[in-house]
Amino acid sequence: MKKILLAASLSLFLVNIAEAQLFKPKVDKKQKFATQVALSANKPSVKKTESWFYYSIADNKAEDHHLKVADMRYNSAGELIEWKVFDMSGELDYIYLYEYQSNPKRIQRFIQYAEAEPILDLLETYNDKNQLVKSEYFGTHNKLIETNEWEYNAQGNVALSTKRNEKNTLVYKVRYEYDEKGRARKETHFNLQTNETHDITFAYNHNNLLMQESRYQITGELERKILYVYDDKQRVLEKKSFRGKELEVVEKYIYSSISNEVAHSTYTAGGNELSEYVVYKYEFN
Repeated sequence: MKKILLAASLSLFLVNIAEAQLFKPKVDKKQKFATQVALSANKPSVKKTESWFYYSIADNKAEDHHLKVADMRYNSAGELIEWKVFDMSGELDYIYLYEYQSNPKRIQRFIQYAEAEPILDLLETYNDKNQLVKSEYFGTHNKLIETNEWEYNAQGNVALSTKRNEKNTLVYKVRYEYDEKGRARKETHFNLQTNETHDITFAYNHNNLLMQESRYQITGELERKILYVYDDKQRVLEKKSFRGKELEVVEKYIYSSISNEVAHSTYTAGGNELSEYVVYKYEFN
């Protein structure tokens, strides 16, 4: 599963953008981040920086013109401390700032727009085994808008996850099953009426690499599947997404041999039309 974290990171990035836009206050786009409010007077040293660049598409090819859309900075412990998000004009849009607490372990994420003060938008709580047990999202006026919770089995794997809205009403839950090697075998998804909606199963090769994800309707009919291809270093080279038997999307990864860069391209229309090209670049201090 670790081999597909890069793709998950992109999905998470897009989700975070969508969530931030929902609760974004109206500000003058000409305002600059002249005064970036720090959460602490002693900002931790930066050991790693990750930048994401979007390239424009023309004639089914990525052009030379590109735009930085994200900058992420990590401390020496590998903890994310700052995440800058840029809009499609290249202007700094907003910043995520992170604080880490212990006993119990908690991670607070603050969001800052323009010259406004940072406001809390996410609180993560961990148990004494360093397992994430709760994430709480906040909107304007520090209002709780979403709560996610996780339960674990004796082997330390997630057994159950739930999501509740601002009224503490159950939105959905997922039950997880594992094989004898501790690998994810099946997810069973339920809606707010606790009715089963669909299942997702996972298949692996002899190297324990995820080869296929399959989504089934409650009738047992295959709805979607994703096939994975790896290189000799066990890195994801390609993901093919099918709806039923029809190929819909192909994602490809190219890893630079001389720099810390990864290019990710997305092809739609049956894998024939380039729709997105992103380059991830890592720099270490």
